[in-house]
Amino acid sequence: MAKEITRRTLMGTGSTLMALGAVGMLASQCVPTEAPAAVVDPMLDFVGRYRAAVRVLDDDDFIDAFMEARITPLCNEVLAGAPVTTSEAGAREGLRLSLFLVDGGDTTIGCDLMTSVLAFLDGRA
Repeated sequence: MAKEITRRTLMGTGSTLMALGAVGMLASQCVPTEAPAAVVDPMLDFVGRYRAAVRVLDDDDFIDAFMEARITPLCNEVLAGAPVTTSEAGAREGLRLSLFLVDGGDTTIGCDLMTSVLAFLDGRA
């Protein structure tokens, strides 16, 4: 048995829809046009660039040239001075990347990144 739609039901539904539409219009007017500039954590920036660089390593023929062009400069950047960690998010991502690198045998780069993270956690960064 189908439920009957009464005039009162339709009016109630229409009022609800109109109210939702008004709220939506108000919300769209309250959104700032410019977002405040985000503070960038150098460690988060480095981890993001590293992960973007290694994403394409599925092609075996491409790996050597890619490593030389994209990964080696990032490793040299860390060897010259690990990025400073300035946030908890940077510390988490820095530790994740450090563990990944150390597990893969790159202890020098991994330990340099961990040193930066520990300096932040110890309040020295």
